[in-house]
Amino acid sequence: MKNLKRKSVITLASVTVLALSTQPAICWKKQNPANKPEFDRTQFMVINLNRGKNSSGYYLQESAKDCRLLMIKLDKAARQIEQVDSAYAKTHGHPDDRYLRSARERIATARATAATLEQQLTASSDELKTSIQQILLAGP
Repeated sequence: MKNLKRKSVITLASVTVLALSTQPAICWKKQNPANKPEFDRTQFMVINLNRGKNSSGYYLQESAKDCRLLMIKLDKAARQIEQVDSAYAKTHGHPDDRYLRSARERIATARATAATLEQQLTASSDELKTSIQQILLAGP
């Protein structure tokens, strides 16, 4: 059974090579239509600012995503501190006292800073996209 499969694969490969060798040569060079402008090197550099990994646009978007994750983690930390602080105060007979207030305030400040940073990064990313479009529409 294995020999039969091996022979059929070899036969199929031989037929494919034979069929391709009888085809006329194909020109792989793309033809540029007359109405489509060609970009020079600097225009491609501008286009690539917002495309693909390791580009400026990629780093801005990843940083904004990291800020959103940071805010989620800071919220979790604040809730955890609040729960522990409340339980600790109740156990020691002072339910209205807050022993970890300063830590919670610093976390709230850090969260507000992260939210501001996320907004700035998102605005920067949008501004980069708009600027790239304007540059490319303006032409050479």
